[in-house]
Amino acid sequence: MTFCKIDPLMTSFPTFFDDWNRVRAFLEAIDSDLESSRTPPIPIILQEMLISGEDHRFFSHPGYDVRAILRAIYRTLIGYPEGGSTIAQQLARVATGRFERSFRRKAREIRLAVRITREFPRLRIPSFYLLVAYYGWRMNGLHQAYHRLRYIPESLSAYQAAGLIARLKYPEPSCASPRRVELITRRTKHIVDLHRSHRIEYSNNRLTPFT
Repeated sequence: MTFCKIDPLMTSFPTFFDDWNRVRAFLEAIDSDLESSRTPPIPIILQEMLISGEDHRFFSHPGYDVRAILRAIYRTLIGYPEGGSTIAQQLARVATGRFERSFRRKAREIRLAVRITREFPRLRIPSFYLLVAYYGWRMNGLHQAYHRLRYIPESLSAYQAAGLIARLKYPEPSCASPRRVELITRRTKHIVDLHRSHRIEYSNNRLTPFT
């Protein structure tokens, strides 16, 4: 008699199996578009800025970053809340459409991120997220963001790439206040500086426009 091995990740929560099927189908569709060239290549500089700004231990963690989570908890407790989610966790959030603030949702998101990192090529994950992320008003996804900001992907500058990533934290509304413009500008400069300090990691983990 043959017994099937049961993955504990699939049985921990009643809805995890359904969520994982949804996430996998979502990512497989994006992957298919990238492979078929229906989706233009994602600039390497944009992928690098994403990793520098949102998940600088991307190349070494299993889908979640314990150090980032602990830092986020500490910062929240002292009155300076910040996120501790990895790129894979943020991708899981978008793919499932679950944004409620709860420990249960966060735990499920971490498990989905581990599954994503295990079953999809790690170096494709930045492209997956960039394509579907929310950058602001009329910027649901990367190509809408290009259009609204009048950016040309083939000649995207480092500052423009950092500016796109800054809008993940500070989405740009239809009419940005001076305060929101200042936050985006400050975040953009910070990401550019982070990117300079992370260059050795990018030389050791080569991204490509199709990953």
